[in-house]
Amino acid sequence: MALPSLGDVIFVIVLLIPGFITLSLFRWLAILEKKLSEYQLILWSLVFSLFIYAIFSWHTGISDIDSIRDSILIPENLAKILALGLAFGGVPGLIVKFAFRRNFVRGDCWEASMKLASKKGSWVIVYTKDGH
Repeated sequence: MALPSLGDVIFVIVLLIPGFITLSLFRWLAILEKKLSEYQLILWSLVFSLFIYAIFSWHTGISDIDSIRDSILIPENLAKILALGLAFGGVPGLIVKFAFRRNFVRGDCWEASMKLASKKGSWVIVYTKDGH
């Protein structure tokens, strides 16, 4: 069995990048700070990338993997793939943020809660990692 060429490795990396962008943007906008293992990160990025490339293929008419490999580095196609990645990460991330996670804040819970409590003069309920 032969080792993959450098072109094949670069192609696989370029195939995964839109999924990483989508996943990272979604997690950042929706304030999902739970740590994912490397396996989960790659798996979810692959799922999102496949979805993005299915939409890209439907939109451009490029139907097989060899044609995608040959045309993926064309700037117009890269821009379309990047735009799809940003759209599929940004729109659902904003929907989740404003519909379900409106009161969640990013970062240190103590700093955010004390800043908010000092403005309102109110009390704070804090849930720890173990559910207490």
